[in-house]
Formats: sequence, C-alpha cells, structure tokens
Amino acid sequence: MVESKKKTETVHSPLVTYASMISLLTLAPPFVNLLWYTMTAMDGSILKTFDYLNNNGLQGFVNLWPKPTLLSFQIIAVYAVFEATLQLLLPGETVYGPISPTGNRPVYKVSFSLFSFFLYFTPACNQITRYIHIHL
Repeated sequence: MVESKKKTETVHSPLVTYASMISLLTLAPPFVNLLWYTMTAMDGSILKTFDYLNNNGLQGFVNLWPKPTLLSFQIIAVYAVFEATLQLLLPGETVYGPISPTGNRPVYKVSFSLFSFFLYFTPACNQITRYIHIHL
C-alpha cells in the first residue's frame, strides 16, 4: 500500500512568509491609527497630518496613539463575560478542529442559535432583517 505524504511546500520561501507576517502585524496597527487620526482630527487631509508629524516628529506620532482607560477595560471585560456566557448557555453541536503540530485540538461550537440571537437583538442586524423581510 502506498502512503500519501502531505505537501508542505508554500508559494514563497519561509523567510518571505515570516517577513510578510511580521510586517503586517507590526505596521498595520500604526497605519490604521494614523488613518483614523487623519480622518477624524485632520478632516481627511493627508497634508495636514504630514505637517503635524513633520513639526512634532516621533513624539507627535506617539501622542496620537490612544491611551487605554479604565472604561475601555471594563467594556472589554463585560463583552468577554457576555460572549463566554453565550458560548456556554446557547445550544449547539460541539465540533473539533484539526490537530496542530503541537498536539492541540481547538473546540468549536456550531451554534445557529447564537447567530439568530444576534440577528434579533442587535440593532444594526435587526434593521437588516427587517429590510430583508419587507423587500423580499
């Protein structure tokens, strides 16, 4: 009997893959923060943002970075507890993901009830479902 071997080849070399992942993870958050600042504080003017950074340098960029507050931690904590409660209380089939190279296997819950819960109770989704029911 012939055993099939999995291909472990990638499109790029591992160096390119790791460099692109690290670049994405390190450069995307500052870019999004700078884009947000440009759109909200500088009325979308790239030239005003460039002038601000040119005048204030790296310290100006650091000053743009949002500072965490107690309220933000509380919001995240309440959201985490809410999501954990939904995962535990709403019914759904438990499925297992693929085994990782280190031997771990993620556990998921397939829960259409969670999706339908949010379609019904989330205001934005509620408007979408009303639109679908009216126009279809």
